[in-house]
Amino acid sequence: MGVVMENLSAVQSFSHPQSAGTLVIANNGVEATNVKLPSILGWYRILRAHYPWPLFQAIRYALWLGR
Repeated sequence: MGVVMENLSAVQSFSHPQSAGTLVIANNGVEATNVKLPSILGWYRILRAHYPWPLFQAIRYALWLGR
């Protein structure tokens, strides 16, 4: 259970950028560009590739990330 919670916190921190859909890059100044976030299917594929979660749990968190 501890590993799942650590993985969940890593996914949560990754999924909440400073402002949704915007990436801020500091390179001798500040540059803002629009970034398209993954769809629910995209999140599902990312989760299945990086975490050894069962099918149901990966779908559940993909739906949560895609909201």
